[in-house]
Amino acid sequence: MNQNFLKNILKYITEGIIGVKINNTVCMFNESAQMISGYSIDEIMDHNISDFFNLTLSELTANKTNIIDRLDDAQFRKVFTTSDALVECKRDGRIHKGIVAPVRSETVDDILIGIIVIFSDVEQQINELEQLQKDLREKSMTQVAGGIAHDLNNILTVIWNNIDMVKTEMKKDTEEYKLLKEIDSLINRASTLTEQLLYFSRERRVLESYTSISEFLKKFVPINFIGTNIITKFDLEEDLAPIKIEKIEMTHLIRNIIQNSIDAMPNGGTFTVKAKNATVSQLSNLALTPGAYVKIELGDTGIGIPEDCMSLIFEPYFTMKQDGESKGLGLPIAKIIMEKNNGCIKIESKKDQGTKVILYF
Repeated sequence: MNQNFLKNILKYITEGIIGVKINNTVCMFNESAQMISGYSIDEIMDHNISDFFNLTLSELTANKTNIIDRLDDAQFRKVFTTSDALVECKRDGRIHKGIVAPVRSETVDDILIGIIVIFSDVEQQINELEQLQKDLREKSMTQVAGGIAHDLNNILTVIWNNIDMVKTEMKKDTEEYKLLKEIDSLINRASTLTEQLLYFSRERRVLESYTSISEFLKKFVPINFIGTNIITKFDLEEDLAPIKIEKIEMTHLIRNIIQNSIDAMPNGGTFTVKAKNATVSQLSNLALTPGAYVKIELGDTGIGIPEDCMSLIFEPYFTMKQDGESKGLGLPIAKIIMEKNNGCIKIESKKDQGTKVILYF
């Protein structure tokens, strides 16, 4: 087989591959093996594999007999065939499923000269499958939500128009007029909900425009806290880089986050806004292309989010509030807006210790 062809197979295959000589030293360690295990080729090549991995045949897991320990056994070497195995990485203790295959001499009585270990990151595969299932579920749900919201919006429009017609013929000081005003208010709330559903379900065309984020935050944030006992504080770096986002999307994004903070501080508190220029490197765990970003932190001193709820906060309709208080669409919509604008959103929170929403543009 052509050497370059073999090198490309080893380079691009997603499974980790380890070649081990009969003296237990590593002679092959491909890029996937490095990514899965965290070991570099420089630290593992020509060293004893037992210093880095435990290799256990599946049928021997009960007594944890290590394959490497048995390679000195002449009888074992003679009968050893390709077998399922567990590959335990000593660096992080993670165990991966794989296979171990013998490498035998083609010229000297089929003698065993080494082994090949092939293993995969099952945890990553499970995560990718779960993400795919989640994406399909969200896509299906958005189609249903869009249809419901569209029909509901049409119904609300008819009701609203009829109420307006009736109100024009009534005296404002009557009980009936006050009742219609309350109905009017409820319809307005329902209309806001359908607007969110439509936004969540619609593929919108983003019209890019530069926004002065400092000016926007200073003007927009405080007006949302009028009538509350919440204090706003600002720490905005000078000369913030401009960001690309429609103002209507920015308004929707910040309002949703602020509303969550207001709900989390019913007795008052502090809402802090920080913004600075930031650099995201390849080593960060953010789903972003490395480069320059504007980092905005929106923090409150509210009730926080329990640890067991953190994985659900971006799920549509998930809410910790009482029935009827919230529809659980604020953060999912915020996430959609950020991703459409090539940014990301991160939440840091602990129960009774407040919540911090971090945005990267």
